[in-house]
Amino acid sequence: MRKKRILKQVKLPNGGELYYAKNRVTDVTYISINFPCGARVEPIPGLAHLVEHMMFTGTEMHTKQEINDICSKFGYENAATSWRSISFKANVLNKDIKMYLDYLEECLNHSLLTEKLLDEERKVVLQEIKRYEDKYDQKNDYENYYNIYKEKFLKGRILGDEKTVKSIKATDVRTFAEKWFIANNMEATIVSPLPLKKIKKLLLENFYNKLKIVEGFEKLPLNYLTIKDDKFFSVKTEKINKTYITFNIKLNHGSRIEDYSWYNKFDLVDRKSTRLNSSHHNTS
Repeated sequence: MRKKRILKQVKLPNGGELYYAKNRVTDVTYISINFPCGARVEPIPGLAHLVEHMMFTGTEMHTKQEINDICSKFGYENAATSWRSISFKANVLNKDIKMYLDYLEECLNHSLLTEKLLDEERKVVLQEIKRYEDKYDQKNDYENYYNIYKEKFLKGRILGDEKTVKSIKATDVRTFAEKWFIANNMEATIVSPLPLKKIKKLLLENFYNKLKIVEGFEKLPLNYLTIKDDKFFSVKTEKINKTYITFNIKLNHGSRIEDYSWYNKFDLVDRKSTRLNSSHHNTS
C-alpha cells in the first residue's frame, strides 16, 4: 500500500505558511501559491476571478505575449479562483523553480492593470461565462439535478454575470490585488525532491520577501463564509425537480483540504424541510 504523503507545515516570517512534502519519485517540483481571498471577499461578484486573469495581461517589464512565452517554458502552469482562494500552480523542473517564482512575483507586483487591458480581458471572462451558461442550459442531458444546481450556484457566484463583470473598473482590480496579494496572506504548498531548507531559501529570496507585508493583517478563517453570510446559506432554498436544496456548511477541521472541499456539505430537504439525505460532495 502506498504511504500517504504528509505535508510538513512551516511558519514563514510575519504569518505566511509553507506546506512541504518530499518528492522521491521525479525531478519535478510542484508549487501552489494560494491567497485566501477568493469570491467570498469580493465587493462585486466576479471581481476575484477577473483579478486572477488580470495578473497575466502584461507587466512593467513584459508584454502579455512575453508573459505567455515565459509561461510556456514550464511543464504546467495555471491559476484558478474558488470561493475560498485565488491560487497559482505549476509543475517545473528543479532548475526552473527560481524562474517560476520570479515570473509569478513580477505578475503579482508589477502587472499594469490598465483600463485598456481590463477591457480586453473582460471579453475573455464574458466568453467563459457564456460557455458555462450554454453548458447548463442542456438540463435534459443530466439525471442528477442536485449536482447541476450545486455546480451552477458555486460557479455562478465565482464567475459573476455579464452585468457585474461589466461594472468592474481597473481601480477595483488594483484595490483588490493590493489588499490581498501580500506576504502574510500567503499559503505555499510545495512537493519537491529538493530539501526543505533549500526550498524555503528559494521561496523567501525569490518570492516571499518581495511581496509587501501589512502589519496587523488578520488572515480570514476557513469558516469566514458562515460567519459573514450564515443567514443566506442556512435559509435560502431553490426548487429543482420537486426538491429543495439547503446549504449547510460543515468544515473539515484538523486536516489540509483543497480549495473546493472545505464547504462540501449539502443537505437535501423536501418541501416541508424534512431532511431526506445528507452526503459529502467535492467540487473541482
